[in-house]
Amino acid sequence: MPPKPETLPALLARTQRERRMPPLITVASDEPLLALEAQDAIRATATRDAPWFVVPADNKWFLRLVVAAAIVEAMEGMKLAYPKVTDAQEADLARARELLLTEKK
Repeated sequence: MPPKPETLPALLARTQRERRMPPLITVASDEPLLALEAQDAIRATATRDAPWFVVPADNKWFLRLVVAAAIVEAMEGMKLAYPKVTDAQEADLARARELLLTEKK
């Protein structure tokens, strides 16, 4: 029988260190330097334009929640908008549409 998934409050109750060190990066307790080196490598290579996100992968729904939230936050920060279409461009698009609709199949 698979283990019961943790609830969100239980996940949030974990210590900061546990949330930062997912099973993927966690190392045996007799190798603490390796874990610190992994953290140092992530901190040294993460930039504003190319950040790293260390996400616990042992809980799929939580992993997906964190990844989705990171994507939404990044996209909202881009201030995306549809391009402005001039009257001349609109007329060109209308002509192209007419041609496509009258084309024989």
